[in-house]
Amino acid sequence: MADLLAKGLISAGDKIIWEQKNLGKKHIATITSSGKIKTADGKEHSTPSGAGKSLNNGKSIDGWLVWKTEKNGEPLDELRKRLS
Repeated sequence: MADLLAKGLISAGDKIIWEQKNLGKKHIATITSSGKIKTADGKEHSTPSGAGKSLNNGKSIDGWLVWKTEKNGEPLDELRKRLS
């Protein structure tokens, strides 16, 4: 996430969203100035997958695919692809 922040692909204060449609849940998190992901419970996570796992009862999930930007609904994985 810090790489995305450094390249201007995402900004501090931006919101990201993960909708678990099958469970009827919508998670919203905020990107911090250090590039961490702060979830609604106040915890900060270094990776999208870590944030997802925390909200998914400890079950692993590919956070790069499930989290999307609030601005345009783009998956974080698409932003990450622009780094290379």
